[in-house]
Amino acid sequence: MTGVEVFACRNGFARLVATGAGSTELSGGNQVFLRLDNNRRWQVVARTPAATDCGDSSATAGMKAVCAGLS
Repeated sequence: MTGVEVFACRNGFARLVATGAGSTELSGGNQVFLRLDNNRRWQVVARTPAATDCGDSSATAGMKAVCAGLS
């Protein structure tokens, strides 16, 4: 991984984009949706291409939960 951009982090949820080695564009990275568990550890609940949005029809239940928690 060469870079991370945090889009939002609040209410025990976070949404970020991580870019891999050799990629300089965030659009070429992966979006990661996280939630804070009861032990105060971040858990990945969904990974999507960077262009995926919360309202997309392909959104998983985990992704929807993170999006709702961030709104």
